[in-house]
Amino acid sequence: MRSVIQRYTNIVRKLFLICGLVLLVTLPFLRTSSSWEIFYPIVLILALTFFAGMTNPKQKHIIIGDIVVSVLGFAIFTYQAIMKFSGFFDLFFITNFSLAVLFLFAFYWSIKTIRSLGSARGLDVKIDEEEDAEDDDVEEKPTHGSAHGSKEIIINATENAPIPEVKPHKHIPTEEERRKLRFLREE
Repeated sequence: MRSVIQRYTNIVRKLFLICGLVLLVTLPFLRTSSSWEIFYPIVLILALTFFAGMTNPKQKHIIIGDIVVSVLGFAIFTYQAIMKFSGFFDLFFITNFSLAVLFLFAFYWSIKTIRSLGSARGLDVKIDEEEDAEDDDVEEKPTHGSAHGSKEIIINATENAPIPEVKPHKHIPTEEERRKLRFLREE
């Protein structure tokens, strides 16, 4: 369950970073179109980067913060896109609409994270302190000699697999031999 929660938080983290990058790249072009001072978008970029960096599957209050940020971002950029709409090919509209969509997805994945976190706690699934979920080769195996059920970690489970029997080399027919066989079968 932990890897699912971590995957959701990684998506939220990436969406926040993408939103911050979109704001940063379009800021010089849209500074005259926006009714905000230049200070507010810079603070927003820093806040998005902060929440992207702080997003952690183990801290529920940070995930709730992600939900709040995504709702506020969606509301602000949807409002800006609708109120200053002048055409579909206007950079201000495209940027605000794109950011609203990205924040909507961030809101969705944040909610899924909270829901998964709640179901993980409800099922008494322990969420590890480590963040090394990328190792698919690590397998935990209970040791037979311990009385308290400690676990032994096997780094590569295929190391203990039996060695397959090697068969002698067979002749692989060439393309010309295959053609002859097909020709003979058709007659």
